[in-house]
Amino acid sequence: MKKKVGIVIFVVIILIIMAVFIGKRIYYFTVIRNVYEAIENFRNEDNRYYAVTIKDSSIVKEEIITKNNIVRWNEQKDGSGVYCQWKNFDNNQKYAIFLEDKTFKENDTLIFEANILNNLPQMIFFIYSKEYFNIKEFFKIKDISSSQYNNQDCYKIVTDTKNLIVSKETYLPIYYSVETINSEENINLLTETTYDFKVGEVTDEDIALPDLTGFTQINEE
Repeated sequence: MKKKVGIVIFVVIILIIMAVFIGKRIYYFTVIRNVYEAIENFRNEDNRYYAVTIKDSSIVKEEIITKNNIVRWNEQKDGSGVYCQWKNFDNNQKYAIFLEDKTFKENDTLIFEANILNNLPQMIFFIYSKEYFNIKEFFKIKDISSSQYNNQDCYKIVTDTKNLIVSKETYLPIYYSVETINSEENINLLTETTYDFKVGEVTDEDIALPDLTGFTQINEE
């Protein structure tokens, strides 16, 4: 009798452990899916401001500003050398502009899609999209927990080498870090990325083509 009771208790414990494990993984999946869908919903907004700052050995800031089917993409490295790409998708007018050097190229840009967003947390897209679900990458998640970042309520998503913090309110990314190992020098390298997403605040002035008076056009090769 005692043996049977022991077996029953053991089975119940195993079932509880399995239920907890499955419950956590359903929770993880829900958060990952919500983050992906929040990014895609933002991408499809007509009026949106997106800024990303990447810090490793240097600091690069990019702004992608969109309104009325016009995209303006500003890039700045270590606080100087602003490079601007601009495209109107209605008439295919496009420019690459070096504001510091006062030079520009016409019909030259890397903006191929109106909903372009660069340097998003690849952790999310490696795991989930509407086309596939990567269970191997999904099981690399060690934990998803509630957290605070800059006085915001957040979720913190953790793997062995990556940390992603997203807003609990919007599910949009706020902070992302990736640790890599340089085997030759035996040092750990950390890349930190911060994000800013805004909807409905872009003005006509924000997406205007810069005044090219006094600029020199670089001839196409």
